Amino acid sequence: MRHRIQTGLFALALYGGLLCAGVTLLKQPIEAALSESADRALAGLGAELTVTFEGRDGLVAGVVREPGQLAAVVALVGELPGVRVVESRVEMAPLEPASFAVESLGEGVWAVEGRVASEAIAVRLESALRVALGAGAEIEGGLMIADDIEPAVWVEAVEGWLGAYLDQVPVGAGFAVFGSELLLVGEIFSEARRDEILAAARGAFIDSGVVLSDGLQRVVPEERATFAIAPLAGGGHSLYGQLRDAELRRRLVNLVKNSGRGGSVEEQMEDGDHIVAASWGGALIEVIPGLVTEVEGLQIAVSEGEFLMVGEVRAEVTREALAEMVGQAFDGLEMKIDNQLAVVAPLRPPSLVIFRGEDGVVRLQGLLSEVAVGRPFVETVRSHCGAEEPPVATITYGLGVGVAPWVDKMVGLVPVFIGSVRWGALSVHADEVALEVEVVDAESGDVLRALVENAFPVGEYKRVIEIRLAAVEGPSDEDVMALESATADTVIYFDAASSDLEPAQRAKLQGLVTAFTAVPGASLALFGNTAEGVGEGLARVRCVMVRDALEEMGVEFLLMEIELREGVKNGSDGRVHESAHRVAFEVR
Repeated sequence: MRHRIQTGLFALALYGGLLCAGVTLLKQPIEAALSESADRALAGLGAELTVTFEGRDGLVAGVVREPGQLAAVVALVGELPGVRVVESRVEMAPLEPASFAVESLGEGVWAVEGRVASEAIAVRLESALRVALGAGAEIEGGLMIADDIEPAVWVEAVEGWLGAYLDQVPVGAGFAVFGSELLLVGEIFSEARRDEILAAARGAFIDSGVVLSDGLQRVVPEERATFAIAPLAGGGHSLYGQLRDAELRRRLVNLVKNSGRGGSVEEQMEDGDHIVAASWGGALIEVIPGLVTEVEGLQIAVSEGEFLMVGEVRAEVTREALAEMVGQAFDGLEMKIDNQLAVVAPLRPPSLVIFRGEDGVVRLQGLLSEVAVGRPFVETVRSHCGAEEPPVATITYGLGVGVAPWVDKMVGLVPVFIGSVRWGALSVHADEVALEVEVVDAESGDVLRALVENAFPVGEYKRVIEIRLAAVEGPSDEDVMALESATADTVIYFDAASSDLEPAQRAKLQGLVTAFTAVPGASLALFGNTAEGVGEGLARVRCVMVRDALEEMGVEFLLMEIELREGVKNGSDGRVHESAHRVAFEVR
């Protein structure tokens, strides 16, 4: 009995062993086949996964990048033929922080790097950087775009803050945003500037949850302060240099503007805390008004230890006073003062006058720098006056006389002045013009006024213009009596039956012409005698011959009238005449 039991137990054990061996041999190919199928199913997800099988029970482990992939992994493995149970140990992989870093490489070159989640974010950040740096900046590197990047919640803050920050940091400006941290780097020259930069950054990122890290380094300023003034070609001053204090810069500019003699002020200055403070700023403020006001062509150059002033003053006492003022202002400072102010006598203003007196003589007066300047004017006046009435010129020439740019304009006015002015003068003294004349007629006066106004416009010259029209003067009583006497005493005789005007008779007409032209408005009647055999034809021809002679001698044709008289005989008027063959006259 006992032997049978042992035999049975042995057979059972042998069977169990064979069964286990069979199961083991069958299990390995099943697990390998399921693993291979699972790998193929999960390959398209792009996730980092491993699948192991214990028989038909699977275990999936690893990380995925997207939330939807967690369920997809279990579903893909569980749906494989032959899989019984699937256990998941898959986890979500953490996203990497978004980043954006900018660093100055010097000389307008900038390095950019970082990673963001989308093309749109990269475009926004790079556009903001371009605007902040300007068109001439050179950018190296750029932003990468990846799916495993956290959203950049600070993009809008960076856009609004970037430009102002890069302007605030004078040397080595840069920054880096990594996740929720902002690191500022660069070199600054004062704690005040550091506080200003940090306060602006905190304000810009206050709603972004960004933590600020201060990597700014304070360095000692090395650029020295300078200030210079130079004259502008058209009048005024040019300012250039560099100062640490913006308020000092503003005060100096305003002092030059308010103390000058007119003209523009051009400024080419900069300020900033990268510049060493000017120990001489207060002293310079004291001396600027006096120098700008008193010195012509002023030049100033000032830096630590040196002060140069160049220009011209009108008197030695002015030069000495300015030197004393500068010395007192810089007293106590180690300042070498180089005084190159020169004393220059003032130029005498040029002048020129053309004058016609009541005697009709044209006279020229003035003060010019040299003969060559006045020669065109004098020669033009002489050519228009003519050799019979030459002008009288008393123009003085000499050194120390200012420029007379208006001489050509005076030359152009000569013809109209001589042709239209009865008496009076046109004068120019420096920039003052005066025209005071009496003209022969209103039209000539209008032309002369227009030409003077065009040649010497208001704004460039100070003008006084007074033009009067010459009054028409009537003849005197003596002139009228002389004319009446001349007409009564002048009788032109002809030979019998002749109309020829003899030279002796013609000479008698000159006295009549002289008396007639002295009485404007008068007219003359010529009487032909038809008595004692003289026909009307012959009497009229004789009158025409006399009239033609008078016209040749200057009597206006329209002021003479021919009349014929009958019955005039010798002695009929109480006087004795040589002949009845005559032409007599009467004033009308």
